[in-house]
Amino acid sequence: MRFVVVGLLILLAAGCVSSKPQTGSSTKTVQSDLDCNATFPLSCFTLGNKYRDAEGLDRDYLKAVQAYELSCDAGFKPGCHNLGDMYYSGSGVKQNYATAAIYLNEACLSEYKWSCLRLASLYDRGYGVEKDVDKATALYNRACDKSFSEGCLTLGNRYYNGYYSQQGVEQDYDKAYLYYKIACEQGNGEGCHNLGILYSLGKGVDRDKDKSSDYFNLACKSGYAPSCRKTKEVQYKKQNEIPFYLKQYVKINYQEKAKELESLCQDGNAQSCADLGAFYIYGTGVAPSREKAFHYFDQACFAGNARGCSGVAEYYNKGILVPRNVDKAVSLFNDACDANFYPGCLNLGEFYETGVRGAPENKQAIALYEKACEGGFSNGCISLSFVYQKDQIVTKQPALSREYWDRGMSLSEASCEKGDVVFCSQLARMYRYPHRKTRNGEKAIDLFQFSCERSYGYACNEAADMYRLTDTIKRDMGKATHYYNQACKLGYAKGCHNLGYLKRVGLRVDQNYPEALMLYEKGCSGENKASCYDLARMYEEGEGTEKNMIKAKEFYTKACDLGHVYACNKSKEF
Repeated sequence: MRFVVVGLLILLAAGCVSSKPQTGSSTKTVQSDLDCNATFPLSCFTLGNKYRDAEGLDRDYLKAVQAYELSCDAGFKPGCHNLGDMYYSGSGVKQNYATAAIYLNEACLSEYKWSCLRLASLYDRGYGVEKDVDKATALYNRACDKSFSEGCLTLGNRYYNGYYSQQGVEQDYDKAYLYYKIACEQGNGEGCHNLGILYSLGKGVDRDKDKSSDYFNLACKSGYAPSCRKTKEVQYKKQNEIPFYLKQYVKINYQEKAKELESLCQDGNAQSCADLGAFYIYGTGVAPSREKAFHYFDQACFAGNARGCSGVAEYYNKGILVPRNVDKAVSLFNDACDANFYPGCLNLGEFYETGVRGAPENKQAIALYEKACEGGFSNGCISLSFVYQKDQIVTKQPALSREYWDRGMSLSEASCEKGDVVFCSQLARMYRYPHRKTRNGEKAIDLFQFSCERSYGYACNEAADMYRLTDTIKRDMGKATHYYNQACKLGYAKGCHNLGYLKRVGLRVDQNYPEALMLYEKGCSGENKASCYDLARMYEEGEGTEKNMIKAKEFYTKACDLGHVYACNKSKEF
C-alpha cells in the first residue's frame, strides 16, 4: 500500500493475547442438542447466526454462543470472530473483553479482517488488553493494506480527529486525506464523502468546491446516503417528492421494542440495558423515569458499555440521584468517547468549552465536536455550527457554520428515515430554529406529529407548543390541547403541566380547577418541577380544593428538590 506509515505494520504474534481459554461446562452441556455437525463447521456457524438473528428460529444467544464455539473449535475462523463478538457485547455470556480479545486475535491472525478491526478498537481503549495505540494503528494498517477499506477509513478518521495525540496519533490532515483517498479508491463511499468534506472545508487540501462536489457525487453513486443529500441532482428531485415523514418509511412499535430490550437486558445483554435506559430518559415507548434510566445505565456501565457509562455520567454531572461529581462525570464521558460513543465526546467537549474545571480549552473542545460529527453524530456537527457562528471560541466563519449545520441536518434526516423518533424531533427543532435559512414551520410540525404518532411524548408536547405559541404555523388551540393530552397520556410530565395550566386559567378551554389539580399531580409525580410548584400554590390558595398548608409545603419542598428556586424560598416560609 502506498501510504502506510513506516514502522506501523507490527504484525501480532500469537503471544499478543493469551491462548484460547478453556471452555467451561456452562456452554458445553447442551451442545449435543444443537442441530449442526462439528465436522462441518460452516453448519454450526450458520446455525449460530440463525439463533443470534432470529432467522427461522427463536432468538437464543446462549445457543448461538455454543454453535459458534463448535465452529471455532473446528478451525472455522468466522466462528471465532462471532464468538469474540458475543463476549464483546455480552450476548449469551457474561461480557468479557479479555476473552473477546482472545477469539478476535485468533480470527485476525487468520486474516479475518473484521476481527482485526474489532481487536484494534480494544487496544485503542485498553479493554481486555493493555492499552496500546501503536498496536491498534498497526491492526488498522493491516486491514487497510489488505484492501479492506474500513481499516483505511478508520485511520483517516484517527488522523483527522487527532484525538490520540498524547499516545502518538497527532492530528494530521495530510495523512487523513491519504487514507480517505485509499478508502475511496477501494470503493468506500464514506471515504469519498470525507474527501468531499476536506475539499469543502479546505483541510489538508486547498478549498475546492468542484472537487468537493465530485467526491460527494462519487460517494452517492457508491450508495452513501449522506452524500446523496448533498448533490444538486438529489436535492432537485426531493423538491418534487412527498416528504419521507409523510410516506411513513418506518414505523417502530416502541412499546414492544422496550419490552424486548428489557428481556434482553435481563439475559445479560449490556447494550440492551443501555438502550432501555435511553428509552426511559426520552420517554420512548415507556413513561419517562430518571430512576429506571439510572438503574439500567448503571447496570450497562458496570458491564463496560460505553452508552451506559455516558448515561451515568449525566447523573453525576447534574447531581441527580447521586451527589454531583464533575471529575467522575468527565472520566466516564472520556471513557465513552474513547469507545467511540459520540454523545460522550460531545458532553466532554462542552466541559472543555465552558471551562467547568478551569480555563476553557477551546482547541480540545473543537477536536471532540469534530470527532462526534465525523463519527456521524449530528449534534457534534450542530455544536461546530454554533462554534463558527459567533466570535467567541474562534473567528466567526459563516460559510463553515452553514456547512456544519447542513451536515447535522443531513445526519439527523438519515437517522429519522430509519424510524428514530429522537432524531426526527432533532430535525424538527432544526427546522424550527430561528435565524437560519432552513427554518420551515410546516416541516417542523409534520416531524413532531410523525414522532408523536409513534409514542414519543416529548414530540407531542413540542407539537402542542407550536400550535399554541409559534408564529411559523397557524395557531390552533384545539390541536394544542389534543397534543398536550397525548404527551401526558404517554407519561411526558411537561405535557401534563401544560394541559393543567390551560385548564387552570381557562385559556381558550373551559376553566376546570379539579382537572388542573389532577394534571398537576400527574406532572409532579413525573418530576416536573413546575407542576409541583403550581400544585403547591393551588393548595396554598385553595384553588379548586380546600386550603391545605401541609400539602402546600410538601409540594413546594418537592419542587425545590427538583431545582425550582422560587419553591425553595416558599418552602422556608412554612
